[in-house]
Amino acid sequence: MRDDESLVEAAVKMLVLFFIIYLLASTWYFTFLQYRNGSSANATDDMSLAGLAQLSFNDNSTNSQLRDPGFWSIALAESGRTTTYMVHDTIFGLIQSSKEYAALFSENMDNPPPWLSQGLPLYLANFFAKLDAETIGAGNAAAAARVMKNFTSYVAGLSVAGVDLASYNGVSALRQYVSTGSVTESAATTFPGQIYKLYSLAFNSSYPEEVRAQFLGKALAITGIVIVTAGHGHFSDKFEGMLSRLNLLKAWPKIKAYLKDMVSASPGAAYQATVVLEALAKKFPTTFTDVAGFTSDRIDLMIQSLKDKGLSPDAIKEKVAELVRAANDANGEGDVAEAADEISYRETGTFLARVTNDLSLTLHEDAATKRYIRDTFLQKEVPGFVASDAVALKITVHKENELMISYYVYQGGQNFSPTLPAGQAKPGDIVPISIELLPLDSFLKGIPSFQLTNPAYLSWVADSVIVKDFILTGTTLQIHILQTNPFTPLRDFNIVGKVEKYPGSSTNYGGAYVQFSITDHLGRTQTLRLRHDGYDMPEFQLLSRGAPETVSFFSYDGLRLSIVYTTRNTIATMYPKALTEAIYSLGDLHPYSGPYLDFVAGKFTNAFMVDHIEMERLLESSMLYHGSTYVVGRLGSEIAFVIADSKLGLKDVVLEEPSVGGRDLYTRDNTVAIQARLLAYVNPAKVEATIQKELLNLVNKLGQDYDNQPDMKDGFAILSYVDPADGMLKSLIVEVPKQ
Repeated sequence: MRDDESLVEAAVKMLVLFFIIYLLASTWYFTFLQYRNGSSANATDDMSLAGLAQLSFNDNSTNSQLRDPGFWSIALAESGRTTTYMVHDTIFGLIQSSKEYAALFSENMDNPPPWLSQGLPLYLANFFAKLDAETIGAGNAAAAARVMKNFTSYVAGLSVAGVDLASYNGVSALRQYVSTGSVTESAATTFPGQIYKLYSLAFNSSYPEEVRAQFLGKALAITGIVIVTAGHGHFSDKFEGMLSRLNLLKAWPKIKAYLKDMVSASPGAAYQATVVLEALAKKFPTTFTDVAGFTSDRIDLMIQSLKDKGLSPDAIKEKVAELVRAANDANGEGDVAEAADEISYRETGTFLARVTNDLSLTLHEDAATKRYIRDTFLQKEVPGFVASDAVALKITVHKENELMISYYVYQGGQNFSPTLPAGQAKPGDIVPISIELLPLDSFLKGIPSFQLTNPAYLSWVADSVIVKDFILTGTTLQIHILQTNPFTPLRDFNIVGKVEKYPGSSTNYGGAYVQFSITDHLGRTQTLRLRHDGYDMPEFQLLSRGAPETVSFFSYDGLRLSIVYTTRNTIATMYPKALTEAIYSLGDLHPYSGPYLDFVAGKFTNAFMVDHIEMERLLESSMLYHGSTYVVGRLGSEIAFVIADSKLGLKDVVLEEPSVGGRDLYTRDNTVAIQARLLAYVNPAKVEATIQKELLNLVNKLGQDYDNQPDMKDGFAILSYVDPADGMLKSLIVEVPKQ
């Protein structure tokens, strides 16, 4: 039993192999015949059937089948099936789809062919029944062969140009079908070449008679389509005349495929769409061809949207009929397409958009132009939308039961083309979308809680924080943050800022952002942005010299709000609370005239010493002895601030970032500058020399400040240091006039 199965399997494989070899050989032979007749292989006339004249019917063993009623029964049945299938890819299917379409053709076509009322499949069945009778009635196989030879020679004089005009997708769709379903195979030859191949296979004795009859049936079906379009009756010419009468001839190549799609959903709706296009063509005769494909596409997608919503074919037809009035009332050639989208949106809550290669949304794209969502559509269909310079919008892609959200900012202008995230769609997709306004309160409510962690295990800050929620009161934005911070018992804190801009949009980052500023107790201001695209993790940004830098972390120790940003982990420090002697308790201020002033003799007017400074929190003490140069520098600036405020009577003092350079502190009116430094360790053997040198450096820097600040009238050098003699933290203050 297994041996018998192996023999059968081998026979089938050999038969398939022989069939493939024959297809290649017959394709080559047909191309050779065209070349011999004057056409090069690289310039084949895809519309010519001249090669069919070279068909020969010399094999009496297969010609005898033409006189066999059983053979013809199979062939005609296959021809009927193939014709029925192919009709759907031609305007013949359009004619048969509804009485309205049949009437449209009859009323607008000169001398309509008889099959228009009879129906193409029945007409062709009767036509080939005559060929059947003629061959069966022939006296012998040779006579039957002559009948077929005469028939194919007649067809060889025709062109498939009419088929191309009458086919929704040209001959390419039919070519694929008659190539036995193989797309790869269909690309290997021309459409006429495939017809030649089918006739050849129908008379190839290598195949069983039943298979040959099926090949002949396919060949007859496609030949029948050619005959009714290009043969007696000149249907293709009449069809062109009808399209011209309807002002649709030039636009026909752009609209026919869409009409086919519409028919599958609702023949009545497809007919109404044709009426709409006719009306639009009459109103805009010079520009209609440019928008015909766009308008047809949008009507087609409207019909698809309504069908998916569950509307009946008749209900869809009524909705498309509404577009006739839109065409008659249109002020521009794009108004009907927009009206179709408006109907989709009102009926289903969405409209269908196309996804381009860069994932942006368009309404239609062809070789010449792209069509985008217009501001007029947004004004009509998005409640509250007013065209302006910037409006934040929420885009929702509806996929089955899943809603995928993204944010985009309309920047003004007539066209709106948002870009979808990579995970929401693929290039070439058609997606149902809805659009709604995204006011600031909705933007903030849509931001989920998210965690930030200490990016580089930075010292003296929290280990992690959770951005919990947001409260908007007028223009005041409060951000509630939870933290895990080993340096303070505080488990949560708030950042309070003033909203400056919403919505903002960034080409580099996408989404929308709210820009806000926070001003600390020292009068320092930082500008930040909170950006969110609706789907990814939200992001804070800090504006550094006008450019946005990503914020990786926040931390608050009860005095300092640390904002970590950039990949270099730069820290911006803010002081939400007052920097007072509650942090640095100062001893008395008294005049100083000792040896530490030797290097700056003649360069100062007054000198003072605070010989006892107490750090009230363990955190600052730990930072003093274990902190980095930056951290110790900040402590020195903070001590100088408290001295300036408490001992020197200076007001509106601004504390600069130690890493910025220039003045360490200054009054807001720029009349006073302070240079500050803190020495956490001084070599006991070099105390005097070290302090003299460092003090001189500070005084010299004040000289540079005088040069750079024309409003500056006074300056102070404040040198703080841990005295190795007694371990006390002290500060030496020198007032430096302009030299």
